[in-house]
Amino acid sequence: MIDVDFRSETVQVPLHLYVPENLPADAPVVLVFSGVDTWKVEVHATALATARLVGARVAIVDMAGTGEAPVASGPDGELYVGDVLDWLRRRFPEARKVGTVGFSFGGHWTIKLALRRMVDAAVSIGGLIDTAFTPEAAARLRFGMPGIFGNSLRPDAEPSLTELQAAMAAFSLIASPR
Repeated sequence: MIDVDFRSETVQVPLHLYVPENLPADAPVVLVFSGVDTWKVEVHATALATARLVGARVAIVDMAGTGEAPVASGPDGELYVGDVLDWLRRRFPEARKVGTVGFSFGGHWTIKLALRRMVDAAVSIGGLIDTAFTPEAAARLRFGMPGIFGNSLRPDAEPSLTELQAAMAAFSLIASPR
């Protein structure tokens, strides 16, 4: 459990950290996170393999609104992940680089972190940028995704389609750049 500051409060974030033996002090740090419907434990094997193959310290967390994350998702979710990255930088001050790998919705945060120059390297696998957040795309969501995305916002009740469309639109990196 690590403490990070987010949205004017300190929250405890469950973090898994993989550190292969005999790494040099300046070995890089890579933060891995996945989609809105995937928890950190589901990318455990990927994180472990990355640590071993790349020779890096690898951390995994649930992005805001998913799994054990203590905060709801929102258009500022990259700041939550950014605070985790700041903690990793303090924990490993000699690391030569700090990067992220994000899958699906996690790729969205990876893109935002890169655009804000909060990481030295970023890999987005299926990251969402703009058209996935349009009202038309929100209306076409299938297989429980309206509820999954809606739940990540942690509302008091299931959002209506209109509320879901408005919430999703705020995530666009083109229509609502941050």
